[in-house]
Amino acid sequence: MQSKTPEEVIEFYVKDGHFCSALPKAIETMKRGEKVRLIVQPQYAFGVEGRDANNGFHSVPPSSVLNIDLVLVSFKPVIDVSGDAK
Repeated sequence: MQSKTPEEVIEFYVKDGHFCSALPKAIETMKRGEKVRLIVQPQYAFGVEGRDANNGFHSVPPSSVLNIDLVLVSFKPVIDVSGDAK
């Protein structure tokens, strides 16, 4: 996840698998305001395929280790009352 400024906030649903599989796992254990640095091995990031640039995100070369600085600004619990995850 690449932000242009440290103040830029990106909102997403944890279950969507946004960005890479390591991100939701880390966020689920964090507390509001907590800052972490994640070092994500390729098998938990984009693997041997890498990732093409899209939606304003930079491309990631194949077999890259990611360094992610992350701050949990807020967490909004969502209740799935219909069972269809919408």
